[in-house]
Amino acid sequence: LKNLLSNAIKYSPRGGPVRLRAARSGIDPGLVEISVEDQGLGIPPGAIGRVFEKYYRLPQPDQARVPGLGIGLALVKSLVEAHGGTVGVTSFPGQGSCFRVTLSAA
Repeated sequence: LKNLLSNAIKYSPRGGPVRLRAARSGIDPGLVEISVEDQGLGIPPGAIGRVFEKYYRLPQPDQARVPGLGIGLALVKSLVEAHGGTVGVTSFPGQGSCFRVTLSAA
């Protein structure tokens, strides 16, 4: 969660809103859905499938100013899956991203 929030802040315009939500799943009440949403740079459609890969960084000049090694989202995915959960992202360039984690409510 800390990594997702940190990324949302880093990739958002200064002072841009970041939203954290947690609720029981509307599909399966035995699950909890956690989302972190920003209104930042967004992720190009061709890169969505790679953002959870180790050492992958978006090849965009806008993001050169943002420090990082490209391992944070890979760690998020590994930890979430180790707890039996899933993680995904929806994003639109220039509009922001929403990362969703689903875990057992137990």
